[in-house]
Amino acid sequence: MNKIIKLLFFTAIIGYLGYTLYVKTKVSDGKKVSEITGTLPNNTPFSLSQLEGNYVLIDFWGSWCPPCRQENPKLVALYDKYENTVFQEAKGFEIVNVAIEKNVKRVHAAIEKDGLRWPYHIIKTSKLVLSSPLALSYGVTDLPTKFLVAPDGTLIGRNMSFTEIDAYLAQRLKT
Repeated sequence: MNKIIKLLFFTAIIGYLGYTLYVKTKVSDGKKVSEITGTLPNNTPFSLSQLEGNYVLIDFWGSWCPPCRQENPKLVALYDKYENTVFQEAKGFEIVNVAIEKNVKRVHAAIEKDGLRWPYHIIKTSKLVLSSPLALSYGVTDLPTKFLVAPDGTLIGRNMSFTEIDAYLAQRLKT
């Protein structure tokens, strides 16, 4: 009986650590989001902080991920609607795609095929979502995962629906 109790206790501790490290959101509403750096497809260095002053939708995705690819037309429609918009407290709206990929060529083909015409595409090679340091820093455990970021770099919401994002942005249009 004592061995069973020890085993249950050990299992609970391991489960809690796993939850804390991999499942629990690393970025919470109202807190500054982690910096994202990388190189854009045109070989230009990029950092998320360059976009401060804008609303930014960070989209963790993969070219191999069917739900991600199904959402891409909605991303394009959102970008088309707000790309040249001026907001009350923001210069504009930008999308940053963070692709978790095994095959870099496939993501370039998916960007082209799906019409993801905004310039901010970061490709992080990783065999698993859970092994990507950037995904881990944001608490991403599955794809797609989206983060709407305020002009000051704080998180507005995680995995908001496209309807919720659209409504949020529409309320903040400059009149």
